[in-house]
Amino acid sequence: IIGTSRFKDPIQQLATKVSELNELRLEKLNRVKLVEKEKDELEGPMKEAVECLHLENDRAKKQNLEAQVKTMRCKGEIKKLENKKNDIESSVSDLTDKLKEITGQRKEVEE
Repeated sequence: IIGTSRFKDPIQQLATKVSELNELRLEKLNRVKLVEKEKDELEGPMKEAVECLHLENDRAKKQNLEAQVKTMRCKGEIKKLENKKNDIESSVSDLTDKLKEITGQRKEVEE
Protein backbone atom coordinates (compact mmCIF):
# COMPACT_ATOMS: atom_id res chain seq x y z
CA ILE A 1 0.00 0.00 0.00
CA ILE A 2 1.38 3.28 -1.09
CA GLY A 3 2.05 5.90 1.57
CA THR A 4 1.66 3.64 4.59
CA SER A 5 5.33 3.25 5.29
CA ARG A 6 5.27 6.38 7.40
CA PHE A 7 2.82 4.66 9.77
CA LYS A 8 4.98 1.56 9.98
CA ASP A 9 7.29 2.82 12.77
CA PRO A 10 4.54 4.30 14.98
CA ILE A 11 2.46 1.14 14.54
CA GLN A 12 5.49 -0.98 15.45
CA GLN A 13 6.17 1.17 18.52
CA LEU A 14 2.54 0.95 19.60
CA ALA A 15 2.56 -2.81 19.06
CA THR A 16 5.67 -3.07 21.26
CA LYS A 17 4.02 -0.88 23.89
CA VAL A 18 0.84 -3.02 23.77
CA SER A 19 2.97 -6.15 24.14
CA GLU A 20 4.81 -4.70 27.13
CA LEU A 21 1.56 -3.59 28.77
CA ASN A 22 0.04 -6.99 28.07
CA GLU A 23 3.00 -8.69 29.80
CA LEU A 24 2.64 -6.29 32.76
CA ARG A 25 -1.09 -7.06 32.89
CA LEU A 26 -0.36 -10.81 32.90
CA GLU A 27 2.13 -10.36 35.75
CA LYS A 28 -0.41 -8.40 37.78
CA LEU A 29 -3.13 -10.94 36.97
CA ASN A 30 -0.90 -13.80 38.09
CA ARG A 31 -0.14 -11.97 41.33
CA VAL A 32 -3.84 -11.41 41.94
CA LYS A 33 -4.57 -15.08 41.31
CA LEU A 34 -1.77 -16.09 43.68
CA VAL A 35 -3.04 -13.76 46.39
CA GLU A 36 -6.61 -15.07 45.93
CA LYS A 37 -5.34 -18.63 46.22
CA GLU A 38 -3.46 -17.78 49.45
CA LYS A 39 -6.56 -16.01 50.78
CA ASP A 40 -8.71 -19.05 50.02
CA GLU A 41 -6.17 -21.32 51.72
CA LEU A 42 -6.22 -19.15 54.85
CA GLU A 43 -10.01 -18.95 54.97
CA GLY A 44 -10.32 -22.45 56.47
CA PRO A 45 -8.05 -21.75 59.45
CA MET A 46 -9.76 -18.38 59.91
CA LYS A 47 -13.16 -20.08 60.13
CA GLU A 48 -11.73 -22.56 62.64
CA ALA A 49 -10.38 -19.71 64.75
CA VAL A 50 -13.72 -17.87 64.62
CA GLU A 51 -15.56 -21.06 65.59
CA CYS A 52 -13.12 -21.57 68.47
CA LEU A 53 -13.77 -18.00 69.65
CA HIS A 54 -17.52 -18.59 69.47
CA LEU A 55 -17.16 -21.76 71.54
CA GLU A 56 -15.02 -19.98 74.13
CA ASN A 57 -17.57 -17.15 74.27
CA ASP A 58 -20.42 -19.63 74.79
CA ARG A 59 -18.45 -21.39 77.52
CA ALA A 60 -17.77 -18.09 79.28
CA LYS A 61 -21.46 -17.14 79.08
CA LYS A 62 -22.50 -20.47 80.55
CA GLN A 63 -19.95 -20.20 83.35
CA ASN A 64 -21.21 -16.71 84.11
CA LEU A 65 -24.81 -17.94 84.16
CA GLU A 66 -23.81 -20.80 86.46
CA ALA A 67 -22.07 -18.39 88.82
CA GLN A 68 -25.14 -16.15 88.88
CA VAL A 69 -27.39 -19.12 89.68
CA LYS A 70 -25.06 -20.17 92.51
CA THR A 71 -25.03 -16.61 93.82
CA MET A 72 -28.82 -16.45 93.83
CA ARG A 73 -29.06 -19.82 95.61
CA CYS A 74 -26.53 -18.73 98.21
CA LYS A 75 -28.39 -15.46 98.79
CA GLY A 76 -31.60 -17.42 99.32
CA GLU A 77 -29.84 -19.76 101.74
CA ILE A 78 -28.34 -16.80 103.60
CA LYS A 79 -31.79 -15.25 103.94
CA LYS A 80 -33.22 -18.50 105.33
CA LEU A 81 -30.35 -18.83 107.79
CA GLU A 82 -30.69 -15.21 108.90
CA ASN A 83 -34.41 -15.76 109.55
CA LYS A 84 -33.59 -18.89 111.52
CA LYS A 85 -30.91 -16.98 113.46
CA ASN A 86 -33.40 -14.19 114.26
CA ASP A 87 -35.93 -16.77 115.45
CA ILE A 88 -33.32 -18.40 117.67
CA GLU A 89 -32.18 -15.02 119.01
CA SER A 90 -35.75 -14.05 119.84
CA SER A 91 -36.37 -17.39 121.59
CA VAL A 92 -33.08 -16.98 123.48
CA SER A 93 -34.17 -13.47 124.45
CA ASP A 94 -37.53 -14.81 125.65
CA LEU A 95 -35.81 -17.57 127.61
CA THR A 96 -33.37 -15.09 129.12
CA ASP A 97 -36.27 -12.87 130.20
CA LYS A 98 -38.04 -15.86 131.73
CA LEU A 99 -34.83 -16.91 133.48
CA LYS A 100 -34.42 -13.43 134.92
CA GLU A 101 -38.03 -13.45 136.02
CA ILE A 102 -37.67 -16.86 137.65
CA THR A 103 -34.44 -15.90 139.40
CA GLY A 104 -36.11 -12.70 140.58
CA GLN A 105 -39.03 -14.67 141.97
CA ARG A 106 -36.63 -17.12 143.60
CA LYS A 107 -34.80 -14.30 145.34
CA GLU A 108 -38.07 -12.91 146.59
CA VAL A 109 -39.09 -16.29 147.94
CA GLU A 110 -35.74 -16.81 149.64
CA GLU A 111 -35.85 -13.44 151.34
